[in-house]
Amino acid sequence: MSPVQIAIEPTSPKTLSVNQPDGSDAAFRQTGYRGYSFIPAPLNAFLKSTGPVTFQARTVAFSPPDTVLEVYEDRVKMLQEAAEEEGIKPRPASLPAFFKFIHAASFKVRPAALFLLDDGCYAAIWRNEAWRLNVKFLGDDNAEYVLLDRTEDLPKGKSGSVTFDELNNLIVADNIKPLLQA
Repeated sequence: MSPVQIAIEPTSPKTLSVNQPDGSDAAFRQTGYRGYSFIPAPLNAFLKSTGPVTFQARTVAFSPPDTVLEVYEDRVKMLQEAAEEEGIKPRPASLPAFFKFIHAASFKVRPAALFLLDDGCYAAIWRNEAWRLNVKFLGDDNAEYVLLDRTEDLPKGKSGSVTFDELNNLIVADNIKPLLQA
C-alpha cells in the first residue's frame, strides 16, 4: 500500500488546514495509525512566505484502533442478529466483561471462539492440543469456567465460579498462559 499523503494548507493568515484524502481513514485504521508522518515541506514553504506568524494549535486525541474489537466485530454482530431472531436478550454487562478480561491480560490474548448463550451471557472458548478453557462472562468481573486437561486419555478438569482475579490466578497456577497467548 502506498503512503497516505496529508495536505497542509493555509486557510487564513493564522490557520492551517490539514486535509487527508478519501480512503485514508481505512488506511490509518488498517495499520493502527503507525507509519505515517507529515512532510514539513508545505508547512515550511508557507511559513517562509508569510514571515513570522503566530498560530493557535489544537490537538485532537486519536485513539489507535481497538484491534481486539475488530477481531470480534463481525462475530458479535452475527450473534446479536441471531439473538434478536431467537428472542434472546443479551446481558448488558456480559460482552463488556469479555472485552475487559481480554484487555486486562498482561499479554496479548489470541482470539477465542465467541458464543452467545440462551441466558444472554457471552462465552468464549480457547483450546489447543493440551487444554480447553470455556469461560462464561457474567459481568462485574465475574465468570464461570470449565478447564479441561486433554493431555491424557481420559481428560480431567475443573470448573467453578470466579472473579477475574481468581481466573488470572488459575491461568498462572495451571500454566495455561500458552493456551491464551497470541
